[in-house]
Amino acid sequence: MKVLLINSNRMKPPVVPIGIESLYDSLIACKHEVGFFDFGVSSQSELLDFVIKFNPDVIGITLRNMCDGVMFDQIEFITPLAELIETIRTVTKSKIVLGGSGFSVMPLEIVEATKADLGVVGAGEITLVKLLENLNAPYLVPNVVYKDPQMGKYKISHEERSSLKQLPLCSRSLVDHEKYCSSQQMNNFNIETCRGCNLKCIFCPEPEVKGRQVIFKSPGLVVEELTILKNKGVDKEIFVVDSEFNLSNKHAYDVCKAIVESGVKVSWSCTVTPQGITAELLRIMKLAGCTNFQLCIDSLSETMLQNYEKQFTVSDVERVTCLAKQEGLPCIHVILLGGPGETIDTINETHRNLESLNPHASAVSTGIRIYPQTKLFQMAMDEGEIKSASNVLYPVYYQESYVRKVLFPHVQKVFSSVENCLVLSPNQLRAFVPQDTMIKKSVDIFDMHLGVSA
Repeated sequence: MKVLLINSNRMKPPVVPIGIESLYDSLIACKHEVGFFDFGVSSQSELLDFVIKFNPDVIGITLRNMCDGVMFDQIEFITPLAELIETIRTVTKSKIVLGGSGFSVMPLEIVEATKADLGVVGAGEITLVKLLENLNAPYLVPNVVYKDPQMGKYKISHEERSSLKQLPLCSRSLVDHEKYCSSQQMNNFNIETCRGCNLKCIFCPEPEVKGRQVIFKSPGLVVEELTILKNKGVDKEIFVVDSEFNLSNKHAYDVCKAIVESGVKVSWSCTVTPQGITAELLRIMKLAGCTNFQLCIDSLSETMLQNYEKQFTVSDVERVTCLAKQEGLPCIHVILLGGPGETIDTINETHRNLESLNPHASAVSTGIRIYPQTKLFQMAMDEGEIKSASNVLYPVYYQESYVRKVLFPHVQKVFSSVENCLVLSPNQLRAFVPQDTMIKKSVDIFDMHLGVSA
């Protein structure tokens, strides 16, 4: 078949759509003809001519995030997606299939809201290929959203966890990396060394979206993929898009060791969890080209860490921060305030501990988006803030009025004194251009931490 893939993400700075790149390899392996339209480097005005010229049988559109995850902006991406589909349908009758990490958070609701034909839930490498073989009987394929012709309602076919046992090599042959390299707004490229998340943070949908069982890419394939990017002229920092780079500290160490032994010279950064971090791991990360790492700790209050169901303590964060300083590897603390039980006292505790730890840089956001399939969602339901999953298709933040009126003014006041700390405030995410490179990186990480990413 002729399959047109569309990266619908128009946020700036642009992000290389690594999910579509992996999907492309699966489609090509099955002899499909694949076209690609990338809103990261192309404009809406070019789209319709491209669709007409390529004349696809099927159009696959990826949704990276449902919204920007910022309480002050509340920019949502469902309405623009619906408008995009409506525009495309003026020139083609091709089947339109949705997918991507953002889509998989609320697949039924998003297909219904956008009037797409079908949707692929979770990993698309296998599901989309099978769907193309069964377009007239989508209910036969696991993890597919389709419209029941008899009931007239959207359904999800029987759900199955991804049958991927190990992440394959991504050839990185779809995206025009040269265009991304030349973009003045482009900050970094990306790579995936593992997929899934086995952590238990109460507000994050990633374990449900990407799977609670973590699957890994072999260290050798990671090196091969980095070499491909290097040979394609990628000269900017590469970001590891894993939920956490060290969900397996052994795998993280083995990846770094393979990079060092290969001799490939790349600069990269990542997010890590404090659990199990050792000086040896940080040392080999630095040798392998890691320039900095982000600790997405969300709080430095023992009470809030327990409320968020984090599997580490403030002392764990202190230990890793000290190790990072000893190894000369910059560490950025990313903090997300405003969850269940957050008070002026817990904010003050986080503030005191942040000043005491004095990381290289930090970034503080206030307000937590409620997503279905999370414990925070159930808490909001029990407390009467929301009544059903449909209530959170568009941005809803936990106890937003209290967070805005009581907590945020105090956050602005106390954290303004912290050195090298960015406090995210209304419109600041897009407008703020920090001089310090590490603080700039903390702005970038918000884009990935505040919403599900791929």
